[in-house]
Amino acid sequence: MDDHLKNFWMLAKPEGYRLAPAFDLVPDISGRGEHTLSFRSSFECPKFAELIGVADEWNVSDPEGIVAEVGKAVGRFTVTAERFETRGDVSVGGIAEDIRKRLERLAGRN
Repeated sequence: MDDHLKNFWMLAKPEGYRLAPAFDLVPDISGRGEHTLSFRSSFECPKFAELIGVADEWNVSDPEGIVAEVGKAVGRFTVTAERFETRGDVSVGGIAEDIRKRLERLAGRN
């Protein structure tokens, strides 16, 4: 997944998805303040039902399982950042908060 402008990549392995090392980092010069892929005509972070709807249209097998695996992997961001001694506590904290909000939206709590 390449989430412009805040890029990250998920590596798929037999045991599941995990975050890849950071790459291609660029600032948000648009000022939108929302970093998410666009589906259909919305620029908001998609909810679970919206992702599943797109997956059904694209004939993706087991979309619920994929969303759960990706959510689990992304939810470990802080642990991964600490493991690799990522610098910039404020930045890591901000990204972790953004991830928390998106996972809540996927779970239908926001």
